[in-house]
Amino acid sequence: MAAIDLKIKTLQKQQELAEKSYQAAAEKLSCTNDPDTAVKLEETMNQWYEKMTRLENELETLKNVAQVTPNIAQNETDLREALYDLNYVHEVQEFELQRRSLTPRPQVGSFLLHGQEGAGQRWLLHRLVECIPKRDNPPQPHLFISFDFKMPGLRNSDKLWEELAHQVYKDPNRCPKINGKPNQTEISRQLHQWLKKQSVILVADNAQKLQENQFNDILNHFWLPLAENTKHDLKFMNKSWLLLFLLDHKGQPESEQFPHLFKLTIAHEFCDHDLIEWFDYYRESLTISQTTRLDELVSEILEYSGGIPEYAFERICYHCNWEKGVDAWLKF
Repeated sequence: MAAIDLKIKTLQKQQELAEKSYQAAAEKLSCTNDPDTAVKLEETMNQWYEKMTRLENELETLKNVAQVTPNIAQNETDLREALYDLNYVHEVQEFELQRRSLTPRPQVGSFLLHGQEGAGQRWLLHRLVECIPKRDNPPQPHLFISFDFKMPGLRNSDKLWEELAHQVYKDPNRCPKINGKPNQTEISRQLHQWLKKQSVILVADNAQKLQENQFNDILNHFWLPLAENTKHDLKFMNKSWLLLFLLDHKGQPESEQFPHLFKLTIAHEFCDHDLIEWFDYYRESLTISQTTRLDELVSEILEYSGGIPEYAFERICYHCNWEKGVDAWLKF
């Protein structure tokens, strides 16, 4: 039970007690002939009446709050699911087309999500991940391995193999090595074990930090060997996926030609038509007052965000009373 519902029930019980006490005093007053007793009973009735009025006002306020602000968990779920339907339709369709081209086997592929800063690369990534089927019997969540090229030390293939080994084995001493370097074949075998049960998704953020030679080095000497080693054993690949997502926040990837990489360009900014249509469809499930004019609300959001998706998401969450914003949903 939500805290606000518990508070309402408590006030209702207090209100019932106050009403009973008021009625009891009124009955005694109707039966007494003593003036002094009558004065005291009237004072008692006035006190209970004031308390009844106060409780009634508090209850009305809480009930209004409960109507405008439903259970926080439900509000979060409704808002997140609604936002998944806001734009990026072309990008999702293109991803599904390219992903299905990887089937039936091997289900191994790499994708570059690139657009200007604030285009919502990480948000789109989460939408795309939702499209990837989970292993069933029993259902297994995807396994995520993350890298961030903000760290200069990760911008070459050797360092990426070391980081992958660290995330796979946790303890560096457990990772088999050849000439002091992680054994790529053994790391791939460990991925085989995971892929028997679940999909493995590698996420490499801030790809715009890579120079062209670094970009090609990572794809040629990290991703391709990993993908090829994984393809050798196909028996378990009928339902599992091994995917690499590179997130570029500049919009101009250094590597323009790479045959093994699918590119998804995020070029669309939000406009008033997009937002009005979306708000109109989801208004009933969002914590937006029914008296709010959608054209004014959308104008305010666009003025605040300039149509840039990440800033628009932030403002939509603000108007839907969700203070944590979409960042709370962007963790793997």
